[in-house]
Amino acid sequence: MEAVVGPRKEPSPLSGAADRRAPGRWRLPGRQPTVESVTCIAASALLVWLVLYPLAVLLLGSLRTDLPMREGRFTLANFLALFADPDNLQAIINTVVSSGLATLLALLIGVALAWVTSRTDTPARAFFDNAFVLPYYLSPFIGAIAWTLLANPRIGFMNNFFTEILGFDNAPLNVYTVGGLVFVMALYYAPIAFLFVAGALRSMDPALEEASRIHGAGALGTIRRVTLPLMTPAIASAALLVFLNAAGQFGIPAVIGIPMHFDVITTRIWIGLGYFPPKYTEAAAFAVVLLAFSAIIVFLQQRYLARKSFVTVSGRGYRPGITRLGPMRHLALAACILYLLLSIVLPYGALIFTSLQPYLSFAFEPAQWTLKQYADVLFNNPETARAIKNSLVLAAGGATVTIFLSLIIGHVVIRTRLRARFVLDYLATLPAAVPAVVFAVALLWSYIFLPIPIYGTIWMLLIAYVSHYIPFGVRAASAGLAQISPELEESARIHGASWLGALRRIVIPLLRPALAVGWILMFIEIIRSLSLSILLYSNDSIVMPVVIYELYETGAYPALSAFSVLQTVMVFAAIYGAKKIARLDSFMQLR
Repeated sequence: MEAVVGPRKEPSPLSGAADRRAPGRWRLPGRQPTVESVTCIAASALLVWLVLYPLAVLLLGSLRTDLPMREGRFTLANFLALFADPDNLQAIINTVVSSGLATLLALLIGVALAWVTSRTDTPARAFFDNAFVLPYYLSPFIGAIAWTLLANPRIGFMNNFFTEILGFDNAPLNVYTVGGLVFVMALYYAPIAFLFVAGALRSMDPALEEASRIHGAGALGTIRRVTLPLMTPAIASAALLVFLNAAGQFGIPAVIGIPMHFDVITTRIWIGLGYFPPKYTEAAAFAVVLLAFSAIIVFLQQRYLARKSFVTVSGRGYRPGITRLGPMRHLALAACILYLLLSIVLPYGALIFTSLQPYLSFAFEPAQWTLKQYADVLFNNPETARAIKNSLVLAAGGATVTIFLSLIIGHVVIRTRLRARFVLDYLATLPAAVPAVVFAVALLWSYIFLPIPIYGTIWMLLIAYVSHYIPFGVRAASAGLAQISPELEESARIHGASWLGALRRIVIPLLRPALAVGWILMFIEIIRSLSLSILLYSNDSIVMPVVIYELYETGAYPALSAFSVLQTVMVFAAIYGAKKIARLDSFMQLR
């Protein structure tokens, strides 16, 4: 009998079948790679290709005199020419000013609505709590088109009402102003601030506010000195997200800004790429400038929050306090109704009314109403039919691929102790800080010279959607995983299941509601995405938002309105499906 030297190593209880070596199987000496580590490396490599590679090529392209794979040299001439052109400088200033003003107004609206629904006795608070989230899922681009129908100084519905019904001498509203552009942006980005602040208000310990009132501060003084300072992290996060969305927005500046010669960075990029030959190097330089602005804003926000403490949740139980508004509760109710009128009822009412007209008319003649525009865009127009098919295929396929990658990434980040998981988490969340137009320019530079025939195809758009929207899927998957005890997976591994087997049999069934919500949210984001699509589509890969913009440019308002209504119906159907599949009680749970 041969003696055993040294202690006998017991197999890991979590390794299961993965550690059971078959007799005689050849193995490399040393530590063997696990499934988790291999998956982490593979996912990181994929994200490097999808995220870092385009951004690196964009940065290099902004420093070259020509496209990659062509003769050129490194230079700063692109940036020098950019800042030497007064029109380009004005576009940069316009971007900062309009985005900053839209952020301030969106915060004012969102914070006020969040406080009203979370901390007051305003009637119908539960209804408004759900309703205020809906504008977030609607297309700001379509909202801007609707407001051109409402507040056009010559033919707008509301101006006609003021002049013909109320007897005004001149039209009082004009959406084609900086104020109109900022107003429309704020309307559709205010729900971001509402979601952040409402959640923070509900989780905040009211003891500090009660102490403020006990010591003589009134309701407004408590809000100013206690509530708002404690909400700083939520408000700062909302401000960051609103500013990044506003600065990277193409649809609203294109619809409202271009007619009044108010250019921003995104419209200048689009106009420059429309020249012959296209101004690729200028577009790359513009995109890098916008990316730099985004990076500076993110850095300042994180530095500000890191220097202060905002602890508002203690270990004891509590119940958020309710402020009695008295007679002012009816004024708060009126403000809530007004926001829904301005963001949903009036704009989409105008679109539905226009879609029923045989031609653009502001006369109320029900006898002339027809569904011909819907029949044309659905069946008689090959371009709109192709756009609907492409949008549905891309939205469903993009959401499926993204949610699958997000599940793998989220599981590695949440469940493992691999050192590389932090790199994986960073790569997966990086696209959230990159404006969509910047990412589109980066992808254009990255794939236009590759020998693989991807550029100009539907695959190019699929790559763009998956790359840019993967943070949404990772957030949904990570949030769901955080609610599932790891003991369930450990039990499966002890009884012989592999890592993938435990994922398939335990994790995915339990995560099904969260994954369904994440899938549908990405479906909505993809189907309404204009800023990504406008720079990457071709005639064969055209999608619904691009068709809507083309119809707007040609002045085909009835067809445009019908197509916009169809897209909105798809969005609402997806939202309704998410609520039913995940059995949610509130639209706020679709965040």
